[in-house]
Amino acid sequence: MAGVLVHRKELDAEIAALAPEFPIDQMARIDRNILRIALYELRVSGDAPAAVIIDEAVELARMFGSEASPKFVNGVLATAVGEQSGREERERGRQGSAGTT
Repeated sequence: MAGVLVHRKELDAEIAALAPEFPIDQMARIDRNILRIALYELRVSGDAPAAVIIDEAVELARMFGSEASPKFVNGVLATAVGEQSGREERERGRQGSAGTT
């Protein structure tokens, strides 16, 4: 939890970018905090595979959030993972093409 608090501003900025139609200050507290924890695990901690982190976050949303929470949390985190994968692919492509010149 300490890591989430240390990185809270960056995590909140990423959540705001991933879900611009849901202002972070108006988002349900439980959803916001589940997203913070999951994004911290995805971006900083890296202790578990992305699929496991998302599954656990969705389960927490199902247990403690509203009826819409699991779908919302899943969507935001899936977008985050997709964007990260896209960035990594582009970076690998740049590294590969740099070696061929």
